[in-house]
Amino acid sequence: MNPFVSITAFTRHLLEGNVPGMELCLGNMVSETFNAEDLGKETSYLAFMAGLLASAAGRYRTVSDHESGDGYHDILMECMYGDTPHVVIEVNKVMEGQDANKVAERALKQILDRGYYRDLNGPVLLYGIAFDGKIPVIALEKIDCP
Repeated sequence: MNPFVSITAFTRHLLEGNVPGMELCLGNMVSETFNAEDLGKETSYLAFMAGLLASAAGRYRTVSDHESGDGYHDILMECMYGDTPHVVIEVNKVMEGQDANKVAERALKQILDRGYYRDLNGPVLLYGIAFDGKIPVIALEKIDCP
């Protein structure tokens, strides 16, 4: 697999709101990049995601772990020009015994409850991403901010 093609495809799927495409690309990249010991902390996934999304630099201002709304978002991608949506991502690691779908939904709910999108205008894609080992599970909500 060509990693650049995967990063490009992942970013395209992310901006289109294509969850199955995102899960496939992200799962492949995580599987080929990490061993099980690397995935011990949620910060490993967050750093990996932030690095992937840096590929959108220039078109997007991508920031990680900054104050926003009523807390600190994991990743925020602010569209600098054009009509593509802004993106807010919350990343959670699935702990033993947890359901990955519920963890992803909980991450999405955190974005909504804490209003991490409040300073954005226009269309915004909100992603709750849960990692169950090397398997990503993604919840999406699309909103429009005034």
